Order: sequence, then structure tokens, then C-alpha cells
Amino acid sequence: MIKKFFKKENGAITLFVLLAMLFFLIVIFSVFISTSNKKQSQISEIDEIKKEYEQSVNNIDAIYNSALTVSNVLKVGDVVRYDTGNPNVGDNGVIDCIVLYDTAYNRENGTNYGTQIISEDIIGNPISIGVSNDFISCTNSYNNALKILYDEAQKYLNTDYATTARCVGSKPDDPDWDTTENEAGFYTKEVAESKREYQSYLETNGWYNIFKNGDTNYTIDWTQMGTITSRNIKVASDDYWVASRNVIIGSTQSGFLVRDVNTSGEFSSRYGGLLTLSSQGTRLILSLSLGFRPVFTLKSDINISGGNGSALTPYTLAP
Repeated sequence: MIKKFFKKENGAITLFVLLAMLFFLIVIFSVFISTSNKKQSQISEIDEIKKEYEQSVNNIDAIYNSALTVSNVLKVGDVVRYDTGNPNVGDNGVIDCIVLYDTAYNRENGTNYGTQIISEDIIGNPISIGVSNDFISCTNSYNNALKILYDEAQKYLNTDYATTARCVGSKPDDPDWDTTENEAGFYTKEVAESKREYQSYLETNGWYNIFKNGDTNYTIDWTQMGTITSRNIKVASDDYWVASRNVIIGSTQSGFLVRDVNTSGEFSSRYGGLLTLSSQGTRLILSLSLGFRPVFTLKSDINISGGNGSALTPYTLAP
């Protein structure tokens, strides 16, 4: 009886053990399947990462170079070596320039000037404006002064690197504005009265509608030049032109001039400039030959090929 009982119990235990083993086998198999799938997924991800990495390694130079463009690298105040393409200036045409406007400036001020650089010093030969022995010729020279300066800038425009060239003091986004329908216009009786500067002797002597109006376009460049604190970039080795006219009306005489900067980095104090007209009808005319400083708008996708932007190691450009 007892023997029969133990035999029955042994059978139940055996069945329980078999069921338990089967359960654990199922669990282990499920874990194995899950682990295998996860491992396979990881292997696939690793293969994809490897492919991307290998592709990035193969294109690393292109990726690096694409980031080293003038719009991404150059900052206001940096020094850049610019090839004018004109062997008569600088080091076989290459001159040092200072970054005047950069990407950050345009973003903060809502402008679209691009990256613009100004020559560190005057370049080329002095530019003459005015004619000292002929009133009509001197007047024409005064009226055409901004075009004279704009045309001079085109001599140093290298289209491999830059899109525009202009004289300092002209409009950064419209350097040849005075040659279009938006030009300054002529100084008239109405203009004088609107400024409370009307002087009858101008009308008496027939001097209205002869001379171009003054403008304040120069203030954009001049203000920005003053923000560069690392050095005074307004100073050059000689006096230089600024592409902006100035009309000075006094009680007994009037002056029509083109602005210029002296070697102290300040606007010239000479009264009247090119043309000085007195209430007695007398005329003082002269010709001035001053230095020239161009400003260039660089192409945004031009690469930086070397340098660090300092005075000793200027950035170099690669077309």
C-alpha cells in the first residue's frame, strides 16, 4: 500500500518537473529570440553608422572647406588679403583690407550688405577732382565726383573674389546711386528755403540749379569704421576722398565740396572745398588730388585658405 502511494507521488513530481523545465525552456527560448533580434538590429544600425562614417571621412575635406567661407568666418575688424588683379598696387596686386560689414552686422541691422572689406590704406595714384582754372569745368567735376570715384573703384574689382567695388563713403548697397534716377539732384531755391538756408545772392548771381545737392550717405561707413576699436581704421597714410558731397551755406559765401579725410582720421576743415561763391559774385575754384580707399563686397561662397585674421597673419582667400 505504502509502496503504491510513493509510486503515485513520484509520477506527480516527475510531471511537475517536466512542466517546469518546459516553461523555463520556453522562457529561455523567448529571451534568446528577443536578444537575437535586438543584436541583429544593433548590427544593422552599426552597419549604417559605419557607412555614414566612411562617407563622412571620404568627404571630410569638402565638409570642412564648405564651413570656411567668408560669410561664416570673417568678422568685423579681421584683416584679409585681397587680390585686386591690378599689379600696379600692393604686392603685385594684393592688398590688406579690414572687414567692415559681416554676417552678424547684417543680421542685427536688417541690412543686406554682404561681407564688405575696406582697403587698409590708400591705393593707386591720387584722384583729382575739380579744375582750378575754369569755373564750368570745375562745376562739372564737382557734379560728377561720385561717378569719378565709383569708376576708380572698378579698376580694383576682381570678380574672382568680389561682386562690387566702391569708394568709401558711398552707399554700401547702392554704390552707383548718383548715376541713376535716384541721384542727388541740384541745389535749388526750394531746397535752400526748406533748410532755412536761403541766401538771395545765390539767386541773384544765377547759381541755383547748377550744383549737385549734398548728401549724408557717408555716415553709414563712417559710423561703422568707428566701431572697430582694435585700431583707428579712419587713419591712412595720406588724405583721402569720401564719396559724399557737402553744401555749406553762409551769410556771405557758399561752399560746394566733396568730403575728404586728413591723416588724423578727421574730416578736412577746409571751407568751401572745390567751389566757393561769395555774395559779391566772386568765385573761388580749385582742384584737389587726394588718395583713394576702395571697399569690396566679397562673394559669400569664397573659401578661406589660410591665416587667422590678425594683422600679422591675415586671412587669405581661395576663389
